[in-house]
Amino acid sequence: MWKTFIDQTKFVLESSGRTNVTVDAEGIEKFAKKHWKENKQARWNGRQIRNAFHTAVAMAEFGARSRNASEDYDDGKDVKISVGRTEFEKIANTAKEFGVYMTETMGDPDFVASRDGLRKQQREPKEKTKKKKKKKQSKSKKQSESSSSESESEDEEESDSD
Repeated sequence: MWKTFIDQTKFVLESSGRTNVTVDAEGIEKFAKKHWKENKQARWNGRQIRNAFHTAVAMAEFGARSRNASEDYDDGKDVKISVGRTEFEKIANTAKEFGVYMTETMGDPDFVASRDGLRKQQREPKEKTKKKKKKKQSKSKKQSESSSSESESEDEEESDSD
């Protein structure tokens, strides 16, 4: 997925006339592998990766324009920017800090989402599953008993009417 976004970012920037952009594919891929291994509970999905690419390009451009502000600055001029691992590490750190902040202020996000009915529980504890199975078994047993007693009473009615 990361390679797709790297290629897409290059294509979009080049096709929009941005010739002074360097995308460090190797650095970004190294970041992606490291991030995947080290963040099992906070792995990014496709939407988050796409947003990270947009943010990384914006950060790199802002940094380049800030460095060039003292020179003959022209807002319309295409500045030379480089998008790579550094931008993604900053984004990942910011996302991690935001996650910690949200947990400290709102509580565990999985618990809150489950409590508020925004997310289906992934698994039920084994005890609840056993109780449900017992309820189903006793319910089906009762139904079979009631259907057999109904058929017995129907048989009695038929013999009474003879």
